[in-house]
Amino acid sequence: MLVHGSAKQVSEVPKEMISWMMIRMLTLGMSVVELDGDYVNLLKDLYQKPVIPIGLLPPRLQGILGSSDSSGDSSKHSNSEMFHWLDRQQPKTVVYVSFGSEYKMSVDEIHELAFALETSKLPFLWVLRKPEGIDQSSLLPSGFEDRIRGRGFMCFGWISQVKVLSHTAIGGSLCHCGSSSISENLFFGHSQILMPMILDQGINAKFLAEKGLGFEVERNEDGSFTRDAVKKAMRIVMVEPEGQQLRQKAAEMSKNIFSNHELHEDYVRKFISSLGQLLGK
Repeated sequence: MLVHGSAKQVSEVPKEMISWMMIRMLTLGMSVVELDGDYVNLLKDLYQKPVIPIGLLPPRLQGILGSSDSSGDSSKHSNSEMFHWLDRQQPKTVVYVSFGSEYKMSVDEIHELAFALETSKLPFLWVLRKPEGIDQSSLLPSGFEDRIRGRGFMCFGWISQVKVLSHTAIGGSLCHCGSSSISENLFFGHSQILMPMILDQGINAKFLAEKGLGFEVERNEDGSFTRDAVKKAMRIVMVEPEGQQLRQKAAEMSKNIFSNHELHEDYVRKFISSLGQLLGK
């Protein structure tokens, strides 16, 4: 499972040590055998070296969830309204919608997605980043916010994604399949509606679908999507009987792997032990 790492931590390791380690073993950052066992074994066969996963390094939520909001005053006000809205929703019913910071949707894509959310009849929280050069008055379909008022909530500023995903109202996520978002969603046991856009997101989506941890939105031959395809995927993942197994598996994976700190601490201990053995040779 490829998830986010710390560039600062990597930069602090001497280059000579990294080269030495690469000669003797392969280290899989943010990976566990319970999830990636087939790929770990394949790498062992290909490179004929020990392959050492170091776990997913899940966050310690005490500090994150208890920290104060460091955003500006306007974002604080918006976030307060957002959490008040979430507090009024039923548990595990809200779809969290976000496509990260790397990909900016076109206005046509935003409108198509808006119609999908509207017609899905599901509660949703949409974090939307405005494309450059676009006036906010033309960003959404005419009358959209009035039609979804109460059932949907729009957020145009900064939010703490982990805090939102930790809320009991969130039940699933419509996302771009970025590595960090995948890890954070599964940490909380959320089913995922997969809609990859760029970079490694397509590979991540295929991996999740293969593992039964998400349902990918069907695309046209040119890569575009339709409101009907998005709506269908949302309803399967969130409420339809067809998605019951997805929902159960996401919850199981959260408990057994993604939020299991003891498991990941054991991976780190094994990695340190393996490194010590190599250094002793």
